[in-house]
Amino acid sequence: MTIQLIFQLEWTRLFNILISQSFIILIFAIIIYKVLARRTDRATLFLSGFYITISTGLIFNITFISLLLGNVTTNSILYPIYYLSSFLTIFAFIFIVIFLIHIYNIQSVFSIKKSLIIIISYAIICFLVLVFPAGITINEANNWTPIYSWEFLIFLYIIFSFIIFMPTLIYSYKLLKMIQAPSLRKKLKQLIMGVIGLSVLFYGVILYNTWHNPLFRVVWSLLTFIFIIPSSIFIYYGIAQNL
Repeated sequence: MTIQLIFQLEWTRLFNILISQSFIILIFAIIIYKVLARRTDRATLFLSGFYITISTGLIFNITFISLLLGNVTTNSILYPIYYLSSFLTIFAFIFIVIFLIHIYNIQSVFSIKKSLIIIISYAIICFLVLVFPAGITINEANNWTPIYSWEFLIFLYIIFSFIIFMPTLIYSYKLLKMIQAPSLRKKLKQLIMGVIGLSVLFYGVILYNTWHNPLFRVVWSLLTFIFIIPSSIFIYYGIAQNL
């Protein structure tokens, strides 16, 4: 039964989850260790929060596929795991925004209370996004392959763009204007490249689950593996090393 299910599941999906995502988790674990080993303060905790949260989401995603390969197809088990994985992956990006806001307001000190308000508010928004009517279809009939509606894609793109991507670019630009030292400006540019890279990958994953075009899914699977690691490392070497 497991062998039959392997043939039913797309090889691109298995590659993305079992190979690419496992490698991502390993890289992120190294970054988390390096960031927290150097220094443990509010900024490093926020930055580590991104890597920890998204890694946990990927672990749940790997668990989801592993259960399928183990012939576990119980809705009450698979649904919570998949939705929790999706929630954590979407939610993780708010920590980058908070990290940049904190760095920008380093002299005036951006309060924990304000940070928590933003984090909790975004968590509620992420939950509401995932319960979008007819947004995600995943069941045994489609071999447990997540299928997103185009309406859900548009809704998620709007939420992510206005709450995550645009504020990230705005605060990155403000920091770029504020910092004069050439070496720090170079590292900030690396950070911006990394964040843009991860954001593009986020947009691509949503499209991957919406547009089930065989050629696109093969191309995107390769692009994901190629770009996810450099983007993540750019973020680390961009600012984290100098906190």
